[in-house]
Amino acid sequence: MQVDIIWPGVLAPNLLDLSPFRKGNAQRHFPGGVASATVRKHLLAMPWLTDTGCFAPTAICCKSMSCRLPSPVTRDERATAGKKIQQAERAAGNQRLRVP
Repeated sequence: MQVDIIWPGVLAPNLLDLSPFRKGNAQRHFPGGVASATVRKHLLAMPWLTDTGCFAPTAICCKSMSCRLPSPVTRDERATAGKKIQQAERAAGNQRLRVP
């Protein structure tokens, strides 16, 4: 059965708690997806597709920017690159790009 994030709460009385069967697999998923499928500490569904907006500075993106960044590898480097790209975009007049 495929359900959207709303349905585990609606269908909770009719769904089996999957917690005993997950064997650590829930930690490999996007935490928000697992949380939306958990009702009263019962895991009622497992995400199979997470469609979230995500900005990941890549080598091409970094090299195309005026700041000419090296390719980010670590999470901290990606965060720094994202902030620099956002600053460069805003300086160029693009106020809509937002890096969390």
